[in-house]
Amino acid sequence: MLETVARVLFRRHGFDVRTQVYLEGIGYVDFIINGCLIVEIDGVGFHLNKPQFKKDIRRNNIGAATGYRVLRYLYEDVLHRPDEVLEQIRLALATPPRTPR
Repeated sequence: MLETVARVLFRRHGFDVRTQVYLEGIGYVDFIINGCLIVEIDGVGFHLNKPQFKKDIRRNNIGAATGYRVLRYLYEDVLHRPDEVLEQIRLALATPPRTPR
């Protein structure tokens, strides 16, 4: 249900949203926005146990190492702070990647 709310929110604000996308080395991600940003929606009950937390960290690192930006949000973020979520997504999409020194 939460992912449906997030998907509708993202599409309503003009983002190109793909859901449940399989990425090699990562597995399925909740959303790919505009082809370059991974967005994961985490439920507290599932994602805050130690094995899942470790898995999520590894998945984030692989995503970042392979060129994706990764944002994660909780239930409270999507339902109670959607404007902040949308602003962070816009900022992530608008900010060019940092270049090595």
